[in-house]
Amino acid sequence: MTPVLICSHGSLATGLLDTAQMICGVQSKCVALTFKTGASVEQFKQQVVTELQKFSEQKVLAVVDIKGGTPFNVLTSLLTQFPNLKIITGANIPMLLQIFLQREHMEEEDLSATAVDQGIAGIQSFDQKILVNDEISEDEEF
Repeated sequence: MTPVLICSHGSLATGLLDTAQMICGVQSKCVALTFKTGASVEQFKQQVVTELQKFSEQKVLAVVDIKGGTPFNVLTSLLTQFPNLKIITGANIPMLLQIFLQREHMEEEDLSATAVDQGIAGIQSFDQKILVNDEISEDEEF
């Protein structure tokens, strides 16, 4: 099973994990790390290193909120130290659900690709015109 780190600014990571676990159950080998207001980059980096060291020889999938932000920058700075680390940006619930449901059955490379696809597919726009015009298929749920 591929270990997962969810990293974000503020409490987004813990919220994403809590929500995903409500849907598909409590997850092992998964941790949410938050870069909190007032924390130093070094403090956050040490948290990340501590978690990554727990999975020393395993491939680890890190899901972060935004490319270019502190969580992303910290993780990318650790790629040489942890070569089994793979980072995905744009964390969302469809992405996490895909990871949690497939990580026991897929290799990390395939898992990250399908997670990105599902994350993108989960982004859609709806308005009253769509609902009135019945453009949503009847098997699609809200």
